[in-house]
Amino acid sequence: MKLRLQQAEAGFTLLEVLSVLIILGILIAVAAPSLIRFQRRVELDDARNTLASAIRAARGSSAESRTGANWVAYIDNDPTYGQPVVRVQPATDVVTGALQTDVSPPQEYLLGENIQIIQNAFTNFNTSPVAICPEPGQCAVFDSRGEARAPTTPDRIGQFVFGTVVLSARGLQNDCRYITVSTALGAVRSWSDDCP
Repeated sequence: MKLRLQQAEAGFTLLEVLSVLIILGILIAVAAPSLIRFQRRVELDDARNTLASAIRAARGSSAESRTGANWVAYIDNDPTYGQPVVRVQPATDVVTGALQTDVSPPQEYLLGENIQIIQNAFTNFNTSPVAICPEPGQCAVFDSRGEARAPTTPDRIGQFVFGTVVLSARGLQNDCRYITVSTALGAVRSWSDDCP
């Protein structure tokens, strides 16, 4: 009789093991979508912080620049990396606004493979695109004093440049992160809200 008692306490029955596995499977099936959404939100917050840091780096570099060159944060979907990238680099000519090509490669900030740029619009008060960008409306531009001003070209002499970038993550619906250059001093704000 003692031998039977020891065998019964030695392990679990097959029915107990299967019931635990079934319960775990149900819990994982219910929790997996929430975990994926949580991961996408974390990636989206990281991308927002990276983008805000890149814009602040462009502003800081322009204020520290002794050459009087404008600095830009160019935001684009890059096919090379397969994800959005922000390039921070100086501009050569304050008059023409042409991007500098004879310097070391720009500082690049990758935003993440699951990140999408929903809206990217940096314009001046007249809503014309900033001349310094390779693509109109995709750059935050800062002058040599760190102010959010367009280059002093004949058609926009020192006009302020404001803009907003809206980011979303694949798999998230109606959950966006906004980054805005909203003041003449180049202040960068970011917040979360529904997608436009």
